[in-house]
Amino acid sequence: MPPNKQLLRFKLCDETLQSIEDASNRTHISKSEIFRLALTSALPQAQTLDLTSKKSIGATRYCNVYVEPSTYQQIQHLAESTPTAKPGSVARGLIEYSVATNTFLPNSQ
Repeated sequence: MPPNKQLLRFKLCDETLQSIEDASNRTHISKSEIFRLALTSALPQAQTLDLTSKKSIGATRYCNVYVEPSTYQQIQHLAESTPTAKPGSVARGLIEYSVATNTFLPNSQ
């Protein structure tokens, strides 16, 4: 485990993961870094998103990323304040929002 980082586990659908892999190949930025960028770019909009846990959305690909403790705490707080949400479903929602709106890379905003 990297020092001062917390592990965040979540599932993504194939389409979202493919978009992230394509961006990683195109920009030479690691997938883990893209996950972190997507999370931090979507966090300001988190209060306006539906981050409840949905079982049948097709998210089947497990992903892991180490994030800053402050990012993890924000995600955990969102999960605690949303009925049925878990940190993984909140992370998935934030990443999918960021990919769908194409705001996960710094120059795409």
